[in-house]
Amino acid sequence: MKLAGTFLVAAISITMLAQERPPLGPVSVKTDYGEMAFRNISLYREKKAWFDARLENLTDTTWHVVTFNVSYSCDLARFEYMIVLPTINPGTEDVSDRPVVQGLPFCQNPSAVNIQYRSGDSDRAAAERRQAAAEARRALDEETARARAEAEAERTKAEAEIAKTEAARVAARAKEKADRARIEAAKVAAAKKETDRIAKLPRLFNGAEAIFVGSDRKCEQQFVETIPMDGLEKRKRLAELVSYGCGFIANAGTHLTVIQSSGGYSYVVVEDGNQAGKSGWVVSSWVKP
Repeated sequence: MKLAGTFLVAAISITMLAQERPPLGPVSVKTDYGEMAFRNISLYREKKAWFDARLENLTDTTWHVVTFNVSYSCDLARFEYMIVLPTINPGTEDVSDRPVVQGLPFCQNPSAVNIQYRSGDSDRAAAERRQAAAEARRALDEETARARAEAEAERTKAEAEIAKTEAARVAARAKEKADRARIEAAKVAAAKKETDRIAKLPRLFNGAEAIFVGSDRKCEQQFVETIPMDGLEKRKRLAELVSYGCGFIANAGTHLTVIQSSGGYSYVVVEDGNQAGKSGWVVSSWVKP
């Protein structure tokens, strides 16, 4: 008799639970990596909001701290609450959550259940983040290496340009020095050649230390006329000839180039000494080889 009473209580409890939790579904939910299917959905337990269902995870990844919005209709009204499932493994499993919701009335016959994915993390998303981070690090490393290589190439190029410029500067200085040496050598050679040429020329001698060279033959003749004179008169006459531009005084031994000779006089060019470059007339016998 006692056993029969126990069966009767159990049957009544099962009947009440079935009335409070009518199975609903299936409901498909789209996520970032595929779909999940909720079956045998129950929205209440003991007339309180309490979500129970059979969940089929078709996304081929494990999920962590996943939130869903659960909405349903009851007596022409629409209600909603949020559930949080700590872990969802691939495959099929029973899930349950007691949502924290205030003032939600009990519904004997909920209908039109809809479940929407809100947020959550997954092993696949974590792997993608790790892969993306690794790719980002690799890209950064490659960019850093490229930037360093470019900087090194630019530095090497700059150093090469500096070395090239310095080499060109050194070569220019060497060329300039060589040119100056060549010019100086040419000058020395020309001077020696000129000295050798002049050394072979005849010289001006008449027994005096200074000899008058006339600007023309007449001036030279007038100088010759002063030779027999003595003392003050001779010096006065010579000074007049010079002051009037009738000639100039050249040192004895000056080298000469004879341009022409006529009537005992020669037209000469003074090649050295204090009157080098000037020309005039002298007595031909004063031109000594």
